[in-house]
Amino acid sequence: VGCGGGGGTTSGVIPVTTVTSVETASPMPDITPTPAATQINSSPVPSLSPTQIESFTPTPVPTSVSTSVPVPVEPTKSVPSNPSNPSNPTLPTAVIPPTPVVAPTTAPSSSTIPVPAGYQSLPLTVSGGNLQMSWNNSSNAREACLILIYHSLAPSDTANPLPINCTFDNPNRPSRGSSVIYMNRNNINLRASSNPYGDYYINHLNKLKRDFEFLKTMFYRGKYPRELTSSELRAKGKIDVSGRLVGSAIGDTKDFTVYYSTYSNQKKNCECYAVGEHCYVYINKENISTYFDNPSSYASALAAYFDGTIYPLVHQYIGTEWSPGIDGDSHVYIVLVPGLNNAYFSFTDEYKQSDLPSGEISNEAEVLYIDPMLFSSSGKADSKIALIQSVAGHEFAHMVRFNMKFVGSGTKPVDFNTMASYFSTELSLHEGTSQFTENILLRRGISDNYTSIAAMRASGIGYYLDIPELCSLTSAQFNYNITGGEGIYEMGFFILQYLYEKKGYDAVTKLNKADGKMGLDSLYEAAGGRAEFENIFDKQSLSLLMSGRISDGNYSFQGIDLSGTTSYGGIRLHNVWSAFSNTGDYNQGIDITTLASDSVSTELYEWSPMFMKFYNLTGSLNVTINGLSPGSGGGSVKAYFIYK
Repeated sequence: VGCGGGGGTTSGVIPVTTVTSVETASPMPDITPTPAATQINSSPVPSLSPTQIESFTPTPVPTSVSTSVPVPVEPTKSVPSNPSNPSNPTLPTAVIPPTPVVAPTTAPSSSTIPVPAGYQSLPLTVSGGNLQMSWNNSSNAREACLILIYHSLAPSDTANPLPINCTFDNPNRPSRGSSVIYMNRNNINLRASSNPYGDYYINHLNKLKRDFEFLKTMFYRGKYPRELTSSELRAKGKIDVSGRLVGSAIGDTKDFTVYYSTYSNQKKNCECYAVGEHCYVYINKENISTYFDNPSSYASALAAYFDGTIYPLVHQYIGTEWSPGIDGDSHVYIVLVPGLNNAYFSFTDEYKQSDLPSGEISNEAEVLYIDPMLFSSSGKADSKIALIQSVAGHEFAHMVRFNMKFVGSGTKPVDFNTMASYFSTELSLHEGTSQFTENILLRRGISDNYTSIAAMRASGIGYYLDIPELCSLTSAQFNYNITGGEGIYEMGFFILQYLYEKKGYDAVTKLNKADGKMGLDSLYEAAGGRAEFENIFDKQSLSLLMSGRISDGNYSFQGIDLSGTTSYGGIRLHNVWSAFSNTGDYNQGIDITTLASDSVSTELYEWSPMFMKFYNLTGSLNVTINGLSPGSGGGSVKAYFIYK
């Protein structure tokens, strides 16, 4: 079965080939294509405008509390009024999470997305899991791309691989042919050793991975977070003989067991240097003068930023932490430990020590642990506080999603066994939500090209854009096994950024609401259903290919420049690479002029878009792909072909 070489589709929706597994739900109507009049004309990294995106509500910026610690001036953006609290446009009103409504997802897939502006599309046909394409007039185009996407329904730690065989040929090539090579980059280290952020990335992901595995173990043991009893609180000194809460005061000391990247726990004696409305700031007492000129001023500035900026914004747009939490105290502890080379929120702290397996430690409080010298090899922490304030927001978002999905929902995770692994399906969404906090809510991320954070994020994004077909949104364990974790941060970043840019803050709030839905189910909730999310994922995937090169809002990111124009700490990003090439140039892909008839076997992984780019379009292009029937993960496989 082939597709002819006549004209292609120039408007409407991309003719998509879909191979699905058997489903029993009633069909849903197709998604209506976005009219051209609503498409966005964007230049690299512009400020977002409320009139550009449907349902878009800009972020209010809280007034910062002045401190003695200097904070860098951030890029200017318009600050609209806060419609939910017009009397105070700079401090959002916290939103109470809605009553949980747990509903299984049964809607089948739709398969229509708009044809990118300036491109044409060819209809594809799949029969028996085999795609055959014959394009006879390729000489009339400059570039083309075939995209394969596997939308599984039951993610697995293996990423549900589909073994596929791809055959490429140009029977009318004018010169001797060259073979196609699949850029199999298995077992590549997550970060080059020269990357200054590599250790932090690995330490942070390893801790989060360990926490999710711990959470899964506790779930199967039937153990859940529980508040300490009054007798337990009294034994810890958290309540007095009259039953009144005993909070922290400046000068108090307290031991915290801190997790290090060597899989070791170390007890650190810390002193309280600031007490805020919603937080306590403790600093490790070891060699404190080595790292701080004025620890009191530093701690006060961090507490003020947490209370006045992080706390209200995260509450308004993401959710709430467990409060008053395991220890009956509504304050969040921020514990600063120089030399940690990490920043994290520990899931174990939300469990009673008496419930934990041997070797696990709980500080039995809501705690954020941060190395105040992150990304710094010299100097004092005082001058780097703005960066650490952003890190505190990132870690607080982890704490909040944990509560909203595992504590605040008041229910067990929906379809835990179907989702296969809480760790694999949730990790990218945790990191995506936390990056959304630093990038959009705090405006201290890559969209504002904010100091070390922008360079750090760009270092990972650039690598991800080289190998998207080896990075699964839903299978973090697979990402660990193949690339050491590449794609976990990056896919989380891109899907949150796309949801936010196209559907506004409401989608992010729905993603994190306390409804017991995790992984794919929470993404379906954010998008408005399974069909809509699959379309969003596909459009987001095509945006990796075209953003910065096309004036089409469906396929452009506003908050990140993929054109190479912007330098993020010396790193310039590029559009996604091809999985195949016959010249070694994976940026351009397969040179049709020199294409020999050649077959390559590889695997298509769930929620990992595979791009096959073609250039020097002379003669004809024949492509056959076998093995596109969904496997044990169910769902559907979609194929798109676009050219211009």
